Amino acid sequence: MVVILYQDGCQAIAEQTASELVKVFADHVTVVQIAAESATTWPTDGSWDDLLVVIYNGKDFPAAGNGFIADYLQKRSETAMLLPVALNAASRKPPEAAAVIKALEYDVAAAASLVRLVNRIGGMLGLRLQGRDGKMFISYRATDGTAIATQLYNHLA
Repeated sequence: MVVILYQDGCQAIAEQTASELVKVFADHVTVVQIAAESATTWPTDGSWDDLLVVIYNGKDFPAAGNGFIADYLQKRSETAMLLPVALNAASRKPPEAAAVIKALEYDVAAAASLVRLVNRIGGMLGLRLQGRDGKMFISYRATDGTAIATQLYNHLA
């Protein structure tokens, strides 16, 4: 599960990120968005592949959000995956509870930032972008490769 914890003023980026994650990784990821001001507890039982993405803008991060991060890190001390995302290049220091982890800088003006963020999240989860209408060409020698090419085609199809 991916939980996107977002600070006030970061909801649009959180929604875009969640939407893109669901679109790109289809049936492989569940995404939940939580406002840092109202953060309480993790939405489900913990799992080894949980990832907390913290989107912040450099303003004072809410105490409830810091508590949520601290609780997440404490309960998953050995397996915790956390990705702080800074929307303000001048304030890259993550919220206090996540201050030991370097933040990923997100340039709101650059379209490639969303792709970069989704790729990073996928990489952390061991996923890769799924191609949409991908095509492959299987080259083979007709004299002795027809059988293996057919077997490969059937397997991939």
